[in-house]
Amino acid sequence: MLGKIDEFTPGQGSWRTYFKRFDSWIQVNEVPAEKQTRVFIAIMGSQAYETLSTLVGGREVEKLSIYEINSYMLEHFDPTPIAIAERYRLYTSKQLNGETFKEFGLRLQKISEQCDFGPFLEEALRDAFILGMEDPKKNIRSSLLVEKKLTFKQALEKAHQISLAENESDKLEGSSLVLHKVEKKQTISKYQRRCYGCNSTDHFRKDCPAKSEFCKHCGLQGHTEEACRKKAKPSNFSVNINHVSPYLYDVFINEIPLEMEIDTGSPVSIVNLSTFRSLKADLEQTRIRFTGYNGGSFRPLGCARVHLRTSEGKKPVSLYVCEEGANIIGRDWINILGSNASLKIRNVDIPLNLEQILHDCSDLFSDELGTLRNFKAKISLKPDVLPWYSRARPISFYKREKVDKILDDWENQGIVEKVETSEWAAPIVTPLKKDGSVRVCVDFSIGLNSKIDVNKYPLPRREEIFSVLAGGTRFTVIDLASAYLQMEVDEASRKYLTINTHKGLYRFTRLPFGLASAPAMWQKAMDGLLGGIPNVACYLDDVIITGRSEQEHLKTLQRVLRRFKSAGLRLRRNKCRFFESEVEFCGSTISEKGVQVSRSKTEAIEKIEIPTTVDQVRSFCGLINYYRNHINGLADIISPLYDLLKKDSAFTWGSVQQQSFDKAKKSLQEAVVLAHFDPGLPLVLATDASSKGIGAVLSHVLKNGHERPISMASRILSSSEQNYSTIEKETLAIVWAVKKFQQYLEGTNFSIVTDHRPLMYILNQAKGIPQTAAARIQRWAIFLSGFTFSIKYRKASENTNADALSRLPIHEKRATKSNKLPLHHIQELGESITYETIEEATRKDNILCRVSEMHSNDWNAYSKGGDLDHYYARRDQISKRGDCLLFMDRLLIPKSLRHSILRKLHDSHLGLDKTKALSRLYVWWPKIDEDIKSTIDACNSCSLMKRKAPSAAPIKSWKPADFPMHRIFVDFLGPLSGKLILVAIDDFTKWPEAIIMKDTTTEETIREIMLIFSRLGVPKELVSDNGPQFSSHLFSKFMTQHNIIHKRTPPFHPSSNGTAERFVQTLKGALANTNVTGLHGDLNKFLVGYRNAPHATTLTAPAIRMFGRRVRTWMDNLTPVERDNRHDVKGRRFVNGDKVLVRMYSKNYPKWQVGSIENVLGDRNYTVTVGGRAHHRHIDQLLKYNGSLAITAPGSIYTATTPEGIVEQSVMPPDDTDITSEVRSSYQPSTVCTPESLSYYSDYDDFDI
Repeated sequence: MLGKIDEFTPGQGSWRTYFKRFDSWIQVNEVPAEKQTRVFIAIMGSQAYETLSTLVGGREVEKLSIYEINSYMLEHFDPTPIAIAERYRLYTSKQLNGETFKEFGLRLQKISEQCDFGPFLEEALRDAFILGMEDPKKNIRSSLLVEKKLTFKQALEKAHQISLAENESDKLEGSSLVLHKVEKKQTISKYQRRCYGCNSTDHFRKDCPAKSEFCKHCGLQGHTEEACRKKAKPSNFSVNINHVSPYLYDVFINEIPLEMEIDTGSPVSIVNLSTFRSLKADLEQTRIRFTGYNGGSFRPLGCARVHLRTSEGKKPVSLYVCEEGANIIGRDWINILGSNASLKIRNVDIPLNLEQILHDCSDLFSDELGTLRNFKAKISLKPDVLPWYSRARPISFYKREKVDKILDDWENQGIVEKVETSEWAAPIVTPLKKDGSVRVCVDFSIGLNSKIDVNKYPLPRREEIFSVLAGGTRFTVIDLASAYLQMEVDEASRKYLTINTHKGLYRFTRLPFGLASAPAMWQKAMDGLLGGIPNVACYLDDVIITGRSEQEHLKTLQRVLRRFKSAGLRLRRNKCRFFESEVEFCGSTISEKGVQVSRSKTEAIEKIEIPTTVDQVRSFCGLINYYRNHINGLADIISPLYDLLKKDSAFTWGSVQQQSFDKAKKSLQEAVVLAHFDPGLPLVLATDASSKGIGAVLSHVLKNGHERPISMASRILSSSEQNYSTIEKETLAIVWAVKKFQQYLEGTNFSIVTDHRPLMYILNQAKGIPQTAAARIQRWAIFLSGFTFSIKYRKASENTNADALSRLPIHEKRATKSNKLPLHHIQELGESITYETIEEATRKDNILCRVSEMHSNDWNAYSKGGDLDHYYARRDQISKRGDCLLFMDRLLIPKSLRHSILRKLHDSHLGLDKTKALSRLYVWWPKIDEDIKSTIDACNSCSLMKRKAPSAAPIKSWKPADFPMHRIFVDFLGPLSGKLILVAIDDFTKWPEAIIMKDTTTEETIREIMLIFSRLGVPKELVSDNGPQFSSHLFSKFMTQHNIIHKRTPPFHPSSNGTAERFVQTLKGALANTNVTGLHGDLNKFLVGYRNAPHATTLTAPAIRMFGRRVRTWMDNLTPVERDNRHDVKGRRFVNGDKVLVRMYSKNYPKWQVGSIENVLGDRNYTVTVGGRAHHRHIDQLLKYNGSLAITAPGSIYTATTPEGIVEQSVMPPDDTDITSEVRSSYQPSTVCTPESLSYYSDYDDFDI
């Protein structure tokens, strides 16, 4: 074989150059094509091969061609540079210390190869050379600048000549300091000088064999790596003899501590540039040159005057600065600090230090999101699957701003990106956290996850992990921040990760939580990244490190952190644990002693409390029986406990029972040999809930079908949790258990066992998150959607292990919850008004305080003719909640807040009728309609809305639309504040859309209309005028593609498009006084008000007709928060046959009538009989009967008539046929709300006095 190719060392040379050499080498040596790959693998070296194996993923390296290998390695080591960035690098390049002009010019030429200058290359090189040259005397650059038509080669040659002349002049003028730095002894040669091509002294340069070689350090041809002048010259300042340890001394320079090396061979003290920057001193130029022992010379960067702390105080000294090298105390400082004998010198091999390692890798703990390099997630689908698309789920106005911020943050961080259309889309769900903030989750459970061909990459087995840690004395656990989000998704796979939101479509560019294949992909990447490092194991996003000694541990930690740093990852500092003697990992306690069962696993059995009831004894015996095959003599042990279960046996707990209980518990702890966690075995999570606690057992299913427990847990329910319904308690048990054992369950397919059959349907992942479930269960279902599981039913009698733990739970310390209910604050311009604000103002309002007092005393002290007349006339409709008063369901507003409420009601400029209708949904005070009218009359914008036009001829009406988005009307408004607005109105619901346009081309108009279609659906008909946007061929084609009937109104007859025209005029009047900066905000406020106020034509709010419900607005913040009156209710419970006073609503009955409880329907609902007739009543409509009949006398109590629209409820038996009845939401949306169902819009001002 001709020539020699060394192995490739990453970081020392260019891969591009290395491959060119290898390609030439195999051509010269005529290596056959079938052997080239294996020869290349053998030559490239272990480090390069390890990197290549990681880059190719699952492909076999041996089956790749050398050109495919080059493609992978080139992308990794020498990615194609960006031309602009390379030009910046060229123009900012500076001549290095000790670098000749010709070497500087050669380096510039190499950089310019990627700059793409074309014919201007020569000029660019000349300019970069002159700008970056080192010219302390400033005469070389001046000489070049005066030259006309100067070329790069001419500039290089002239600078070289002037530099040679200056050097000769310096030798004649100045003295030279000699640094007698200790170096290895050199062999004297007859040639006297080294060859600068290979550093050899046995030949001249013209005979050098390295003339054709490429340097591994700089990549240039003509010299070896050892002779490369671009490498630091350690012989100038540092000892290059490996077995000699440095003599170190601690000094204080400018009061900054610094460790330096004693060097008696150097006449001056020197620091490197990196150290000098920390000293905060001024650097001055110097003409002194340093000469080494071998005769080579160089010039320092400069000299600084600093203060050195000595035993006699601070002294000013000189300190020289060089580009690189050790920090040296020379003879000049030694004389100041004292003789060698008196210096406290430390002769040490510098050990690794934890603080220093963490400091060097501090970038790992930054707050920015990391990006895993050289690995992208790829999603593979099962054969013949169809795309799955889900529409966006509605989000309340209260959450919308918070969700918007999260989506914007994700987009800014590059986690998601906006897309216009997609065949795939998963919905987002937005549960509230305990602190009132919003969590945005993606529901992949019923769509994408079922269609993914999940990567079968194995998770590491428990035995594999623990074998790596054997012999360790201390342990470090590393936690990766937002682990999966640090992995980018392959471009081709991103379309599957599209999410549908109220803001449109986004797709993930990072790997999201909840994706079925995410754990396997992440584990594969981590195994590849950490491969080859001893004493380290990784399980998903947790990494554990150890070592047989402290230094070995530190070295491993350093290697791991450097790998993470080079890979672009980020860690969570507060979750990392360093050098712990005992850590929890994979569910076991790991220490120097070995692997032990975690005490938390058997704590649930150890802390079982003494039974106090027969049911608790029965549960404990059931638990014992579940593991009866592992306990010898079980019957004799628990015989005293079984005696308590006999019929007609008195419950007596004595010493015999206590001994039996203690012995049984001890036998149970010894018998329940916990299984080691094995990722290859199926997992079963059995859960159960009782009235006072919840319990769970995590088990492996062995090959013989038996279940063997891995861990057990239980806890007491809080006082509020004990009030949950049965189905909520059972669901809570599952969610709590999954969180408890998340480290085992994440990334696996496991089974959940419950004895509550309805959960099989409600938590069935094939059916998705239930929309009709209670909000609490919806939030829990969202959390569970991030796991892959099946749910199975097991009879309570067969679920005794979890049942016993739930009935005999342990006390677990938990964070206390505040009983204060959350309030949704208004996010509007101006002051914020909430229910609490109104409470405070009510307490300070004299009139409302008197009304409150009158209400409490049944208005006995009322006298006519005062400020309370308005309230007295409505006394039967006034109620009290907390410190607030309500008229019907509308808040009574204190006088101090009425102006603010009026201003907010009027923000949307809806006109008199709609503003009054809007107010009747939320607030009331005497003569509120007159105040609204006065406010609107004083508004300039509203005055402009009152059009005075001659009466037009009768217009033929459009045929009524049959459903939402049957027909929409579109038009343009403007210019308004220099902007044009595209408006669209749905004919059926009157739902408006208004979009501020950047321009009004057909393309832009189609794009915005498509956004409307994506939110509301594609209409059957679209009506527009004859504007150029709507009459173009492109728009006609757009209508045809979507099968939309496009109807254009006659020219110069806008009334044919009357719906859009009327809305345009309304909107124009509302925005008459706005400006360009406030246009977006004013438009949004108008749309919120218009969409939620009853429309004059339909008598229904557009939002109700479009979505079947009212959307939340700022007015909903005024609604009183439901108080927690559970303790009051406990004192008013009734049983069948109890005599009670029943609230009646018929005109022919007094307000209260004596009745009896016929049937108990629940905690708060009863069937009562009054006069032989059955009625359904809430507990708030019942009073305990005290035996007095005077209260039932006709006329003794004011009789209230039933308000219009409310009918007497008939008896409705509880619905026990639907298994989901316990979790039904109180809200059942209807398709269309008719005016007849909205009686609360009626005018109550008939009461005004």
